[in-house]
Amino acid sequence: IDKLIERLDVEMAFGKKRIEQRVEGVAQARLILERINIAVNSLRKFHEDGELLYQVIYRSYIIPKRKPFLDVAGELNISESQFYRLRSKAFGLLSNRLWSAGNREFTFWIEMYLILTT
Repeated sequence: IDKLIERLDVEMAFGKKRIEQRVEGVAQARLILERINIAVNSLRKFHEDGELLYQVIYRSYIIPKRKPFLDVAGELNISESQFYRLRSKAFGLLSNRLWSAGNREFTFWIEMYLILTT
């Protein structure tokens, strides 16, 4: 009986640890999503083409039902080539915004990325 109780205790401890790790992972994913949301919303405020850049990213990647790029370009009344230029510009600005965090914060985000991808 003692061995059975000990084994149950060990299994419960492992189960509790797994749940804690999942909760921690969800919290970390939420932090990353919040950071991305802030970066995407910053497109609107800090660039002359901000609203258009935001719409290109939002309509192409963020809305629940993604649309083909040509449909997004049509909705925004821009050419296909202008769409791709704006998308490239938006990703460049987002990249700068996401990777421009301070060294301590940068290390944190790298660790989060590694946790989520392993």
